[in-house]
Amino acid sequence: MIFKRILPLATVLAAALVGSACNDSTGFEAQLETLRDTFIVYAMSGSAPELPTAYSSVGRQVMRVDTLLFDVAFDLTADGQVALLPVSVVGQSPLGRRIGVRADTVAFESLQRAPVQGYTHDSVVVVPVGRTVVLEAPGSTCGPFALSPNLYTKFVIDSVNPVTRQIGFHAVHNPNCGFRSFRPGIPKD
Repeated sequence: MIFKRILPLATVLAAALVGSACNDSTGFEAQLETLRDTFIVYAMSGSAPELPTAYSSVGRQVMRVDTLLFDVAFDLTADGQVALLPVSVVGQSPLGRRIGVRADTVAFESLQRAPVQGYTHDSVVVVPVGRTVVLEAPGSTCGPFALSPNLYTKFVIDSVNPVTRQIGFHAVHNPNCGFRSFRPGIPKD
């Protein structure tokens, strides 16, 4: 008798889940606004060890590589381009984080949403000044009920000074787990 009542209830719940999937409605709402920042880092090779040569999108800060708590480290190639080295290329991350790096052909201001695929993992990505880059990094605050365990950041290299080994860039970070929007304000997607 109880089984006959549970079966229709399960059918109704399954139909509701399928219906919400068709509407692309997740039921999750972002809580935090996207953030814009400007940074200066230094090339790993040829720079003093106390200088910041890496970037953490989760912490939204530049840092030294010796912590291995960063997403990507920066270096300069012989032709003045910027080499982006995910933490797994530099050393063994204590958190076991796998960072996705995507050099995108879309202009920085025009890229309004992080792409779903096309990220390179565990490999060096070389970009020229002005190229848009998107990072896909596991968020330390993303719990089991988040849309996804990843946070998304886009940045663009603004300047390179081969003499001082200085690299300038600006970034937009979405601090909401699984949300891909880079639009100002609290994202809807």
